[in-house]
Amino acid sequence: MMDSAYEIKRTMKQFVNFLLTTAVTMFLSCEQAEVYSLSGDLIGRVGAVMDEFGNLQVDRSGYIVTIEGTDPERNAITNSAGKFTIDDLETGTYNLIFSKPGYQTLEVFSYQFTGGNVPTYYEAPLLSQLSSTSITSFDAFATDENNPDTAKYTMVKIEFEINPVTTDDEPRTVITYINTSKEVSSENYQLQLNDPGLYKFTKWPKGTKLYAIAYPAPLACNAYYDPEKNQFTNSCLGVPTDIIEFIVP
Repeated sequence: MMDSAYEIKRTMKQFVNFLLTTAVTMFLSCEQAEVYSLSGDLIGRVGAVMDEFGNLQVDRSGYIVTIEGTDPERNAITNSAGKFTIDDLETGTYNLIFSKPGYQTLEVFSYQFTGGNVPTYYEAPLLSQLSSTSITSFDAFATDENNPDTAKYTMVKIEFEINPVTTDDEPRTVITYINTSKEVSSENYQLQLNDPGLYKFTKWPKGTKLYAIAYPAPLACNAYYDPEKNQFTNSCLGVPTDIIEFIVP
């Protein structure tokens, strides 16, 4: 009888342990399912869009908002008020890309979307129209003109012609980038100059080769930081000129 009672007690203990283990496993599975399946709606808008002359545009429709990192990739298109909605988006960290033909493409890196029952709101930074300006001629050269001290300074002169020409109603901008590398570009430069004219810099050694390139640009542009390239990106620029090489006298 004692052995039988012992066996019954041991069996009951094993059964209780089994029930507890099963309950804990089911609870943890539910908790994991809740964590990994958490989602919500992302609503937002493109709050401000400028034309190339710096005027705010009323119509902010047609911007494609892409959620990079989703599979399949999710996207939405803004309405005339710049609003968009992406529903049932899973919790995660995403890159948001705003793009539209004729306008700059802007990327927002590592946006953390938490999800939940309350929709998450996001407003994009200022976006700009691309420049329609063409640079018909461009020159950059070192000169001693108006140099107050040739032992201390190097003078660089920037000249260009554009089409159409700038007016009070339609101001146009050209940005020049200079580097000691022949791979000069808007992403690889030492100096950035926003207007034509004569510029004074700390003396470069005689015989130094400098390289310059110019891009048409809208009056205002919201450059953004790209952590993958570790630099700011100006995505508003138009078609660049050929690279010019010149030598410090």
